[in-house]
Amino acid sequence: MKDSPGEPGGMAQFLERRTKDTALMQDRAVQALVGALQERVGGEIFAVLMYGSYLRGVRDTLLDFYVVVEDYRSALGPIAGAAAFLMPPNVYYLSLVEEGRELRAKYAVVSRSQLQRQAGAVHPYFWARLAQPCQVVYVKDAAARRRLSLVLAACVRTFIKRVAPALQGWVGAESFFDTGFARTYRAELRAESPAKVQSIFRHDVDYYSNLLKLAADEGLLQRRERDEDQPIYAPTNFTGSTRNACYWGGTIGLGKLLSVLRLVKAAATFNDPRAVALDEIGHAYVLDGRNRAIRRFEASKGTNAIVTTLFDSSSISSSTAFPAGGGGSNLVWTPQLGLLFDDGGARVLRLDAAGRVSTIAGSVYASIPIDGPGKLARLRTRRGLTADRKGNLWVSEQYRIRHVQLPTACDDGDVCTVDSCTGEFGNCHHDRAPGCMLTSGAACKPVAWPVTTVAGAGAGIGDGALAKARFYDPVDLHRDDELGLLVADAGNHRIRRISRAGVVTTLAGKTKGYLDGTGTAARLNSPAAIARWNDDAFVVADRGNRRLRLV
Repeated sequence: MKDSPGEPGGMAQFLERRTKDTALMQDRAVQALVGALQERVGGEIFAVLMYGSYLRGVRDTLLDFYVVVEDYRSALGPIAGAAAFLMPPNVYYLSLVEEGRELRAKYAVVSRSQLQRQAGAVHPYFWARLAQPCQVVYVKDAAARRRLSLVLAACVRTFIKRVAPALQGWVGAESFFDTGFARTYRAELRAESPAKVQSIFRHDVDYYSNLLKLAADEGLLQRRERDEDQPIYAPTNFTGSTRNACYWGGTIGLGKLLSVLRLVKAAATFNDPRAVALDEIGHAYVLDGRNRAIRRFEASKGTNAIVTTLFDSSSISSSTAFPAGGGGSNLVWTPQLGLLFDDGGARVLRLDAAGRVSTIAGSVYASIPIDGPGKLARLRTRRGLTADRKGNLWVSEQYRIRHVQLPTACDDGDVCTVDSCTGEFGNCHHDRAPGCMLTSGAACKPVAWPVTTVAGAGAGIGDGALAKARFYDPVDLHRDDELGLLVADAGNHRIRRISRAGVVTTLAGKTKGYLDGTGTAARLNSPAAIARWNDDAFVVADRGNRRLRLV
């Protein structure tokens, strides 16, 4: 019996029962992420679906959600909403800290009407995922749950209709779904191993076996009772195998096109990207200047990619927002602190794993730089920003190099309650957040980041002791564990070094020009950036000469 919108029948009724997992409603990680999703996504949420490896018992993993909204515009805004409408879904990344544990999720936003259309689409992106076990972790009301069950039933039927003609004779449920998942993964250019594909069915045999029994009851498949517990299935006719082979071949080509278009869609969301930082596992973070946002670029298998907005100035108070003219030009990542960036004005900010933005140093522009604690320090327009692995920062201005020192953090043995350290950098008991220290009353309090001038006595050129050295427009910095601090001194057309012993020397360049050579015999023209190339060399962006140079 087929389901009708007014009265869910066998397939939808079965799926409605299966998507009610009361245990997940008590799962703190799931509920924390669902709560964060409800806060982040604007507009009215119709339902939140969870799928993927977490439901198969894998706990140390990225959780996967579908967020079904009533309409794109109210949920995502006009531009992102239009992109999702033209090429669904928009995929985002979410990270937060809950009870000392970092929780990570990937969520796709799709409208209710578009999800209904995609349930019968040519490409399997939606219906192949939703034919697998999933759970409703939030739904607007009982009527919405029934409508959602109908959509899931449509996804299952599409899966079975597409896979059945590819069968070679009569097969059991395991062979049916192994064949189906192998083809749908291939259509999405997902290079999953045969063992991974086979494990999907084996994790929930009863679920998949019941789907085929219900499909046979609806006339979508032929069924024979090979024995009492293991029926076998075949398509209702075997005449469409050639047409079906053409279909699956076409989905692979379509998958390649869609992957490229999704990358283009992701790239189109950037407006004047100004800086990139990499973390230890290869994720890239982009400072999206004119959008005044920070985005995460996460490569996945095949040619797909996930681009998510971690921060934008419209989501926080004006006290930490980017200036109206655009964002800053520096972004660095450290294991201890997360992302550090400038705002394009006179401040250095931090974006932590929970999505909190706080000011580390500076507050308002000052014509005369002033050293001091945190916000009381005064910075001029910054040129470069770098950090070591511990979280100590160095900032370059027009003629100076400043050091922002990491404050003392609470030790593991310190007595700190959940609410005892409510400063900008969170609670030290949970994440030993830099910026907190013990007071005499055994409670945590926020501590400012001391800002001091390292080098730069004014505009000019001069090596030697820190107090006497001079710079002219040091536009970029690179902290190296062995060599100390490297400076791209654009106005002096040199690469400079500040050693750990506190001595400034010139590594390369002397006057403006172009010439390969050793040390000061080489000529550079406004070097704009410097980074480690390998164990023996650094790469320099020689802006005026339009070249990359090795030092």
